[in-house]
Amino acid sequence: MEASGYYEVWARATDSEGVAQPHAIDWNPKRYLDNTMHRVAVRVS
Repeated sequence: MEASGYYEVWARATDSEGVAQPHAIDWNPKRYLDNTMHRVAVRVS
């Protein structure tokens, strides 16, 4: 099986009450209150 290619690893926090970070927020030019999920690009060759 070929596994090479472009991937993204997404990290999302969830608190003890089950409230999780949002996938996206409305556009925010200064990035205030940006608590969206963190994404890391990975290229596998």
